[in-house]
Amino acid sequence: MTSLDEALRMLKGVKAVAIDFDGVLTRLDLDYPMLRRRASQILGREVTSLQRVFNEEFGKPAFYLVNELVRDAEVKVVQDAPVFKDGVALVKQLYGEGKSLYLTTMQSLEPVVIFLQDHGLVQYFKAVLTREDFRSKKEMFQWVIDVEGAEPREVGVVDDSERNMEWCRELGMVCVLWRP
Repeated sequence: MTSLDEALRMLKGVKAVAIDFDGVLTRLDLDYPMLRRRASQILGREVTSLQRVFNEEFGKPAFYLVNELVRDAEVKVVQDAPVFKDGVALVKQLYGEGKSLYLTTMQSLEPVVIFLQDHGLVQYFKAVLTREDFRSKKEMFQWVIDVEGAEPREVGVVDDSERNMEWCRELGMVCVLWRP
């Protein structure tokens, strides 16, 4: 498990950090089985993975239909979502060290902005990258590298997903699996 101090130590030499939302700052309590059933009804085919739908249907009508369904559910639960104190402390410390911070999430923008505004966190992030603009976290990570004009080793990722850590390592970034 990665402690706050260990994460800060690992990120010491980077100039920018891509930070996950659901898993680092909060946890959205979504009923994924119900959302998959409703997405299946909307699309007229079995949906076993919402992420697969978002990736394969990106930019197409099916994407927008399923995104609307999931976004509405995210907006409903975000008001009651807990604040992870260590995640917030990480954000504030990294920001205080002068690092550029980017929120990278496969959630939609609206609930993320609601959460950030409600908890006074908007000002810490240069940008919020969501599934509405990117197919995958890998694309988000590459975008951060590119916009920062940085070498991959100068950009860190803090995320709770093993899959996202694989992409982070593949790109040559500093990878922190967040499990405080």
